[in-house]
Amino acid sequence: MKTDRRDQPRYELALPIEIGTTRGVTRNLSTDAVLFVSPQPFEIGATVRFIVRVGAESGMSTRLACTGEVTRVERQPDGTHATAAILSDMQVLSEPPGERV
Repeated sequence: MKTDRRDQPRYELALPIEIGTTRGVTRNLSTDAVLFVSPQPFEIGATVRFIVRVGAESGMSTRLACTGEVTRVERQPDGTHATAAILSDMQVLSEPPGERV
């Protein structure tokens, strides 16, 4: 019996995320969902647009532009908020030539 409702595997990744002017970090990411922690709470049902940077630690960053719907928000003991969202769109953005993070 399958108890996990997830359709795609989740990868435990701590990646920088930008949601407008709010900065945070992912906890896990898949092709159809994300869980991230940020100082700002988001409203359940809200559409969020955000950028995730992959590979920034190597100096060659790839940016993922994502859109998703917030499905869960949990206040953390440190006052931050863990937000889960189902993704409706994900696009790879190219960096300008020669730009390194």
